[in-house]
Amino acid sequence: MDIKEFDEKYYFHDSLVNSIAYDDKDKTVTIMFDFCYWMQQGFEKGEQENGLLKVTFKNVEEFDGIQGTDKGDWWSVLDGDIKDGKYHLLIEDMERGGVENPEYHDIYIKSDDVEVEDLR
Repeated sequence: MDIKEFDEKYYFHDSLVNSIAYDDKDKTVTIMFDFCYWMQQGFEKGEQENGLLKVTFKNVEEFDGIQGTDKGDWWSVLDGDIKDGKYHLLIEDMERGGVENPEYHDIYIKSDDVEVEDLR
């Protein structure tokens, strides 16, 4: 799907980032989320509320942001939207600044194709 479809379909607020990996050779950015399925349109009572979601941005023209793995409960998504033709994630990083003084990171990805895998 394209970035616009992706942005309209998925709501990432309060989901947690488990890892972010940029592959310059393959021109991909892969983000693993502990995803809030319960916050999505069409969610039905009785479905699994949270679970893993793998998002792969393909044909990446630009990537500006942090990378890392195994952050678990430390990287929380505050916002996800499109800015200047790029997908933007605002992440709250409690690992570096602590719960009382978290750091914030902006991630920008310019891509024309996004693949999403439900890993629940």
